[in-house]
Amino acid sequence: MSNYGIAVDVGTSSITLSLNDITLRKRIDTRTFCNPQHTYGDDVITRISHELNMPSVVSPLRTMLRQSIKTQIRNTLEKHHVSVSDVLRVVAVGNTVMHHFLFGYPLESLVVEPYAAVNTDELRIPANQIGLALPNAICYSPPLVGSYVGSDALCVVLWSHMIDDSTPSLALDIGTNSEILLQKEGRVWIASAASGPAFEGMALEWGVPAIPGAITRVIANVEERSFSFETIENASPTGFCGVGVISALHALRSLGIIDSKGSIDRDSVPEKIDLVGGVVRVLFTDQAIFDAQLPIHMDQMEIRILQQSKASIRAVIEILLKEAGCTPEEVENLYITGAFGNGLDIEDAYGVGLFPYFPNIIETRQQVGGALIGAELLLFDETLQDQMSDFAKSIIYVEMMDHPEYRETHARHLFFP
Repeated sequence: MSNYGIAVDVGTSSITLSLNDITLRKRIDTRTFCNPQHTYGDDVITRISHELNMPSVVSPLRTMLRQSIKTQIRNTLEKHHVSVSDVLRVVAVGNTVMHHFLFGYPLESLVVEPYAAVNTDELRIPANQIGLALPNAICYSPPLVGSYVGSDALCVVLWSHMIDDSTPSLALDIGTNSEILLQKEGRVWIASAASGPAFEGMALEWGVPAIPGAITRVIANVEERSFSFETIENASPTGFCGVGVISALHALRSLGIIDSKGSIDRDSVPEKIDLVGGVVRVLFTDQAIFDAQLPIHMDQMEIRILQQSKASIRAVIEILLKEAGCTPEEVENLYITGAFGNGLDIEDAYGVGLFPYFPNIIETRQQVGGALIGAELLLFDETLQDQMSDFAKSIIYVEMMDHPEYRETHARHLFFP
């Protein structure tokens, strides 16, 4: 008889869960769905503000989060004819805010100095205690690392195996709240970058998730002053997913349509630029893709949002390198998961200044769901769970909110190379 387990990665924008056969150490199914809390705001600070202003003692944000996870678990179990009573383990991971929402901790302390989590310890509780309707399951959640670095970051370390190799390595879990991890000589530094939802198919009019038709690459033809696209499943373009956004920015720079400050040059390629309601836009298609819709485009305000996002990630990388006494030349392994888990062209990333140049990279691994894979490792191996508390304490957490160099570094990297 098989024993089953559920791994859940609770992200700010999306949630991913998997059904697993614990006996066989095998994933059976996985599904990703939108975090329903997005109706209260794309970022965690806005959601906390709504939570604190709720007159009711019952939190609708917490209720909708738990309900959505419970529903998706039930649907997955029914699909595979698995009884709820056969699920014995749940491993739930996420950033600190999502952790506090899911497990019912107060949120006030996360928005006032010193921005401390109420509880950073590992948890082992009945899954029914958080409304998952799994009568025999124990839910384990690894310890948190810092105010805005949660248990999902520990799972990224497990996925990357970076701790098993003393070779300097950098891991990035890109999302609305991105975690950046740097390992050198067996020590791990970690920080959170407030990168926003633009790289996850949100916050842009033509931003889409990684679905068929999502643009993953924009190729600039400098001679013809034009664009061509690569899309998921080679379908007709429907908008930009995360890697497509970075590629689009690089193409705009290559054609001189945006300058180093990110401003659109209206005279660069006039047929690709128009003005609507006083807002300058770059047109990536010549006509509407769908009836009654505008051509796929990116406007000046959206480019400014993307500059803020990419500068946040770049600033955190540079500060972590400095804190660890590590140069870009020393980094040999690069691991990327989250919104850029598949298909990021590293040259596009260099071209827009998202990363410093790493000339000696030996291994680059990109994979969707790195944190979920780490959670599954914890699901399969309870002895590994026992090591997490000591491991979390060994990580060097670097707080960016009041770091003396963050503002200047962030401002410098608003520019494009």
